[in-house]
Amino acid sequence: MSRTRRQFRAGIELMEEKALLTAAPVISQATVATVLKEIDQAAGTYAKTQNADQFLTELSRISDQAPNGQEQLLPTWQEKGSGVQMVEQVKTDLMNYLSSSNVTFVPTVSRDTIDSVVKQIDRAAGTYAKTQDSDLFLAALEKISYEIPYGHTDLFPTWQTDTDIYDSTVKDSGLQMIEQLKTDLKENLTSAAENGTIRIV
Repeated sequence: MSRTRRQFRAGIELMEEKALLTAAPVISQATVATVLKEIDQAAGTYAKTQNADQFLTELSRISDQAPNGQEQLLPTWQEKGSGVQMVEQVKTDLMNYLSSSNVTFVPTVSRDTIDSVVKQIDRAAGTYAKTQDSDLFLAALEKISYEIPYGHTDLFPTWQTDTDIYDSTVKDSGLQMIEQLKTDLKENLTSAAENGTIRIV
């Protein structure tokens, strides 16, 4: 089983490298949320210290998290004044920049999450082998699917079909079903990453 996981992970890494070579600049929603939070933190420090140079240094560091942010976003931020209105304008400038530039918002999924999903499939299948409760197994797969961006809408219906592979009277059909679940997971991630609808980090 560990060999299969290593092969699965290696395949994901190769797919990610290929997708990154061809993808347009992307920024995850999580990164945007982090940047907005860091702007608030920097502004809070500025309000206490009134150290404009330190504040601009922080904005410079923060802008680097957006694609081409140092060159295209930071100059706009440097023109702002001070106070609460300035902080809100800095945030507005960020969102306007991201929406008007060639930056795409994409959800991200980590390799650790993918590994966790593979393990959860194994566990759910193990429980299914003991209980033979197909409703419980489908409920487990549905819950797992939510851990992958768009997994419930794009992946879960395929997984539902995969469960038809299992036949208690056919030897090794359970193993075939598990492998098909994992194969469809990998194919879903590969396709989504190549299309730019998700990003693997």
